[in-house]
Amino acid sequence: MKMGFSNMHTIAKAAHMLEQWVCRAAGDLYTCPDRPELMCYGAGYNGWGMQTHQKALAAFTVAGEKEIALKMLRFMLETHIEGGYACLDGDKWGHTWISALGTERAMHAVESLLPLMDEADKALLEKVMLSEADWLTDHYEIVGAPDDASGKNKPESNIWNGTFLHRAAAMYPDSTRAGEYRAKGAAFLVNGISLPGDSRSGRIIDGKTVADWHVGANFYDTYALDHHGYLNVGYMVICLSNLAMWHFSCKKAGCAPTQAIYHNALGLWRLVKAMIAEDGRLLRIGGDTRMRYCYCQDYLLPALLFARDALGDRDAAKYEEPLVDLFRKEFTANGDGSFLSGRLGRLKEMSPIYYTRLESDKACVLSMLLDWNSLAGTGTSNAMPLPSWHAPSHRACMVRGEKRFASWVFRGAEGMTGLVLPPQRGDFAEWRDNLAGEIRGSGNRSETEVLSHEEAVFDGGFFVCGEVNRIAKGFLAEQQKDETIAKEHIVFAALPDGATAVVMQYATAPGRRFLQSVKGIHCNVPNDVYNNFHRVYTCENGVLEAGKFDGAEECVDLGGRWVNVDNQLSVIAAYPGETLRLYRPGRRQVICGNRVADRNADYTASLSCDAICTKLETRPRWADKGEALLDTAAIVMVGAAEEAKKLAAAIPSIAIETHAAIRKAVVPGADGWNYIVLSNPSEQDQAVKFHAGQAVYDVLTGQVVRDAAVRAKGGGLFRVQRRDCKRRSHGIIQNACEH
Repeated sequence: MKMGFSNMHTIAKAAHMLEQWVCRAAGDLYTCPDRPELMCYGAGYNGWGMQTHQKALAAFTVAGEKEIALKMLRFMLETHIEGGYACLDGDKWGHTWISALGTERAMHAVESLLPLMDEADKALLEKVMLSEADWLTDHYEIVGAPDDASGKNKPESNIWNGTFLHRAAAMYPDSTRAGEYRAKGAAFLVNGISLPGDSRSGRIIDGKTVADWHVGANFYDTYALDHHGYLNVGYMVICLSNLAMWHFSCKKAGCAPTQAIYHNALGLWRLVKAMIAEDGRLLRIGGDTRMRYCYCQDYLLPALLFARDALGDRDAAKYEEPLVDLFRKEFTANGDGSFLSGRLGRLKEMSPIYYTRLESDKACVLSMLLDWNSLAGTGTSNAMPLPSWHAPSHRACMVRGEKRFASWVFRGAEGMTGLVLPPQRGDFAEWRDNLAGEIRGSGNRSETEVLSHEEAVFDGGFFVCGEVNRIAKGFLAEQQKDETIAKEHIVFAALPDGATAVVMQYATAPGRRFLQSVKGIHCNVPNDVYNNFHRVYTCENGVLEAGKFDGAEECVDLGGRWVNVDNQLSVIAAYPGETLRLYRPGRRQVICGNRVADRNADYTASLSCDAICTKLETRPRWADKGEALLDTAAIVMVGAAEEAKKLAAAIPSIAIETHAAIRKAVVPGADGWNYIVLSNPSEQDQAVKFHAGQAVYDVLTGQVVRDAAVRAKGGGLFRVQRRDCKRRSHGIIQNACEH
């Protein structure tokens, strides 16, 4: 195999996994008894059954199993609306908004199989391709809207339908409708990564201005994507991956693709790039309703190839080997040629279609790497990732530096969520209720309603605060209605010191409420195959080594106010007298979707995750109206255990006159300043007076202050120079120490 720019070790590892997987996947192949020349992978059903089959077809082809692949290709063609057979559920596939997706993901394989196809195969392939192209051209409306609730937010499907139309026109240029396909295809593509400003753009693409092509914006002007109802970083990647498929087909054929496929791609890539950990993990700051380490994570691989070849970013290649190694980590641990049998083996018992779908995603993207590797160039420059980002549409903030990645999102997949971790360690990322506290009622699922919010981004950090309702839904008892089980005020500050964040939580019960669990702070620490089922917790009590889950739930008193994980990440209780606890579920409890206790939880749990907490209640109980369920705060810091120990001992006492409603946390920053974080969960504005003996700087306004007004349901961030450190200035507060 010809080597391209990818590291030869990366290619060798990918090839080995694909070869082993194909051997394993042979057990999921099915030969049709009445048509032995047809073979399918998995269920052979319509819908995701066909999508899964098409991805497996790509894997078998690139792995060199051409005879099997031809039978799989014939099954795909014959079960289409234009074919003479049916899927094994009795349906035929085709003529839907998603029909082109699986076909696009299989086309690099179809290109390889063309020389082996007989005339009947080629004739049916043409019939299928043109039938789909005609349907898209005549019957499928192009729409766009940034808000997913509109039903018109369709960035990724606009892209794959656009590339499919261009593909049909290129494969069959003598078709009488080839020009129509290209025109409709360009319109689809320009309305893929489409922004509000496109409606005013005079840039020319395929003979027309972007404004003339524009139907609607599917992204916000910040490149935030609202898809499936939340800030969906994963589907940003899916968009880029589908651009890659047509880009590399054109490169293989030696022709230039339409410029429409590159529309706004670089801007989106710069944002996505900022959200990739150096170990290849996609940092989905808005959370995820799917299985962890699956699907969108997988399609980052073709997106990386696209970024370095089409967008010229030579940095993209550095993530390829770590990402392949993520696949290999779990693949090797399974030891049976599968990608997911260890974590998700039970899923196959409940939904073989879903299980084979997830398996085939990884096989498919590895086949793309192997097929495109010799085509992909090295890139010519380094696209700059966004060092900070604010998306008002999702009440989201993100900042990335050399030492710390931090984010907060109010409108995420499973409610509000935060992240603090070293950029090198994606294995620390898990989003469900992370740093937001956990308050669970007895309903089947839990949701968050944002009542108020505010965000501020400054050089090297950000500050957010807001109030939410925690809502329990889906009760077992008849006539029991959805209920707000808690009202929570949250403050989260990523300090401009490049290392530290502070979270403050205050929650009350609005009435008598039945609670299943309450966990203060709730800093997630995944402990599964991706970190070798091993975490080292260093605390005042000594060292605790936490191994693989064994079915026994544990609540461990850590005996003090600080703890460090793997000498990488620390949590310090910010309020005097508070101590930390470690919750270990004893099982995989991170499930698919935002359902808290559904009947399929045992089958869909895909990750085991510990949690560092202040308050920790795991026994069901009643709470009285007005009861404070959470009144807690913590410092989360990237760094070694010794640093956490020193910080915990060095937290100063700074004199501040406040109303009883005000909560304060004082934090020695890593930059020589003491930071004061304030939270006002009350219904009234509150006055604050500082008596620090020196100037206090309001980080959010850049002003020197002696007193401040903290708005109702709001908060504040201030800093005071430490006497033992050199004075510095940061970001929006230029030359602050001269005041």
